[in-house]
Amino acid sequence: MAPRIMVEIDDQGTVKADFIAFPDRSCEEVEKRLRRELARWGVVTRAAITPKPRDRIALECAHGQSTKMSPHGRSAHGAS
Repeated sequence: MAPRIMVEIDDQGTVKADFIAFPDRSCEEVEKRLRRELARWGVVTRAAITPKPRDRIALECAHGQSTKMSPHGRSAHGAS
């Protein structure tokens, strides 16, 4: 499956981004672009990043499964 991003913004302004099927560190530039785009819409984020295990990233790349996590196998959570 092709890499994709799932973004949720709840009613409290908490942003959760899941970068799915991004091999290695390829999601890092995409994360920066996403932050800039969100900022254009007035959504300012602070990241709390949690690495995904390499086997989870490999599984996502092979099958496109989501685990509510993000860049470089990390989960990014922020608040506006």
